[in-house]
Amino acid sequence: MAKGGASAPPARQDDQLKLVTLPDDGGKPWTRPATWGDTRVVLLLVRLFLAAIEPAERVCLWAWTRLPLGLRSKLMVTTLKLAFAAHRSLDIASGQHRSLSPEMHALTTLIWALRFIPLNIRRIRFGLGQLGAMLPPLHSNYQVIDANGAECIFIKHQKSTTDKTLMWFYGGAFVGGDADSNVGMAMRVAGRLGVNVILPNYRKAPEHAVADALQDAGNAYDWLRHQVPSDQIALLGISSGGGLAMLLMQLLLSANIPQPAGAVLLSPWLDYAETTQSISYNTVTDLIVTQRLYDFLRPLMPKMCGVERGQDEQVVRKRMSPLFGAVEGLAPVFISVGGNEVCTDECLLMHNNLSAAGVDSTIATMRYMPHAWQMYSELGIPESVRAMAQAEKWLGEKLELDLMSEDGDCTPTGGDSE
Repeated sequence: MAKGGASAPPARQDDQLKLVTLPDDGGKPWTRPATWGDTRVVLLLVRLFLAAIEPAERVCLWAWTRLPLGLRSKLMVTTLKLAFAAHRSLDIASGQHRSLSPEMHALTTLIWALRFIPLNIRRIRFGLGQLGAMLPPLHSNYQVIDANGAECIFIKHQKSTTDKTLMWFYGGAFVGGDADSNVGMAMRVAGRLGVNVILPNYRKAPEHAVADALQDAGNAYDWLRHQVPSDQIALLGISSGGGLAMLLMQLLLSANIPQPAGAVLLSPWLDYAETTQSISYNTVTDLIVTQRLYDFLRPLMPKMCGVERGQDEQVVRKRMSPLFGAVEGLAPVFISVGGNEVCTDECLLMHNNLSAAGVDSTIATMRYMPHAWQMYSELGIPESVRAMAQAEKWLGEKLELDLMSEDGDCTPTGGDSE
């Protein structure tokens, strides 16, 4: 783990974390490498198969959502446990490197083939919504509130009297995800920290632009800072939620509004102009942001960034990207990023930008990890547990907390930095 400061060295760039950007500001976005899965024959066969089964697909997904939440959770967790056990006993190594845990190899086995399925809004939103089934809420003692026009879920810690609050921004590439499906995970993290948590439900593309999501985030933060002092608020953002958290801090900076105590960014998406190589090239190795997801999102990016007819697309996309925004004077930042994911380069760049501007920046890297692998910590995947423990320890330091378990009794296990 590298600490950032005015004289901090650049982020570690070894053979797993190579930083590659466009040669100049006028360059076009990178084009991802083609694989055998991109051949016309394979794509045609997959599309024909999906078209043939689409009616059955819709019925099955509808039936799945009608099952009780507890049953869905038990089925998903049981499937994972069986896969974990099989990979441990048979020594199956399907992940990016032999040294990975059996649990990470099992996750790779279960979801790798999804990279061949063409994606649309319906499939993306359904898939992200299953996080709520895999990690259901621990209790129902939470409320939906109106925070200056932004719908939020607010969860009061059941055994703590603190006002300290974690503001949680879910991921989903700005097109999917929601607060409801993140309640269970947010409860568990906030429970160990011993703080309250608020989850804004921000507007999503393609119906809305990133600027609309930022407005919702700003409204929610403005409401919260009138309930709790800013130095008792911390942000946590996953993927696009990490980018939104950074955009929010930059908005606060430009408006001269007090910064939060700090922000944890888990595999944050920070560059909407595609100026780094990893955002396209690493789709081949990333388990989450695959070639199909990248191909679906890329045409949406101009509209998501608010590009209008006659405007220079790259200029507008950079203007919307937190990577190219002002950073001097921001609150402390913790970035967690994997070595095989699409956001590797931009996270390294952001850490370097923050450090050069004198911002307290910490970056934790982990080789061979895919995008947002930290989310699987509650499922017992060792690499994910270690990454989330690093983030929680950092949050505890910034909020001056005595870390607790989910029921408020003990300290969570920690992990080594890489």
